[in-house]
Amino acid sequence: NIPQDIKVSDIHIDFILETLEELSKKASKDKPDLVVFPEFAIPLTFLEEELKGEQVKEGKEEYKMQGEKSSGISATQAKNP
Repeated sequence: NIPQDIKVSDIHIDFILETLEELSKKASKDKPDLVVFPEFAIPLTFLEEELKGEQVKEGKEEYKMQGEKSSGISATQAKNP
């Protein structure tokens, strides 16, 4: 768990994202159909361009996971809409 006082602080956003990334990687080893975090796990919106970053555009596996299979959109299509 990430303490609530850290969750509401912009100063700790890198720590929060790194922690959630590590938890996602651990969970993905068991090949789950879905990984769900609480709606306030990250005090930001995923629509912000800087949060999406180059890793999502490049289709790196840890960000892509099962999205390509479930959405039917390939990493190439996502890069070149």
